[in-house]
Amino acid sequence: MPLASARSIRLLVPSYDYTPGHAEATLGAGISNNETIVGIYVFHGQDVGYLITPDHRFGPSIAVPGALYTIANGVNDAGLVCGNYFPGDTEHGFLYDGSTYTTFDIPDAIYTHVTGVNDAGDFVGFAQVDSVNTTAFMSVGGVVTSFTIPGQSEVYPQAINNLGQIAGYYGGSGVEHGFFRDADGTLAYPLDYPSAKGTRIRGLNDGGLMVGDYGTVGFEDFGFVLKNRVHFLSYDYPDEGEHFTIFGGVNNSGVISGFFQDFSGLGTHAFIARVSP
Repeated sequence: MPLASARSIRLLVPSYDYTPGHAEATLGAGISNNETIVGIYVFHGQDVGYLITPDHRFGPSIAVPGALYTIANGVNDAGLVCGNYFPGDTEHGFLYDGSTYTTFDIPDAIYTHVTGVNDAGDFVGFAQVDSVNTTAFMSVGGVVTSFTIPGQSEVYPQAINNLGQIAGYYGGSGVEHGFFRDADGTLAYPLDYPSAKGTRIRGLNDGGLMVGDYGTVGFEDFGFVLKNRVHFLSYDYPDEGEHFTIFGGVNNSGVISGFFQDFSGLGTHAFIARVSP
């Protein structure tokens, strides 16, 4: 697949932290079209969700009452947040509308994660249904349907756009491959960054623009943008230390939510970037 210059991606907010000076790490994840952002911050070793409003203010923490940790994965323009939480038994999916947490589980699953939500409130996720198989699901108009990639036992959808298209990755153990599923069920796979050990698609907008990260044989991680399912743009956060870069979500304006980790001692921090049309 052709590669393009990372100069097409520029930082809008080079670095930010939830509760500056207190959070041990801040990881940017999903972003809506009105630039609501969700992610995870680590405080005293505990994962807690956070939300940034469209006017660039931090909202209250996203934490399911009684949970040992809460992961916020996606958000839509109405501020509906999706994610997963762990109360001590197993992981459960959830939706949060700003006042009420609603648990969502695939029946009889070992665990459930809800990973992406669109403006209609349709959502996607995955659930481990037995000791071997992790199945993908989508909830569209309140109807929950599972789907798979032929021959694959581990499928992890990450995002659903307003056209009902879905993107994510499949496989495990560092050898993941990206996929795209059209609203009619047509699959495009594998979508792999050239020569990468693993490719993980994490975000998708209504124009079909996808973002994520890929790993190398040297155990480095870089962000990428994928245009038209053909053109990859690689991105490495501009810092002098050794680190990795993750793109967690992208909206219709090409604004990207992500994070980087600097192993020279500067920690893990979120950022906001934009990709040129």
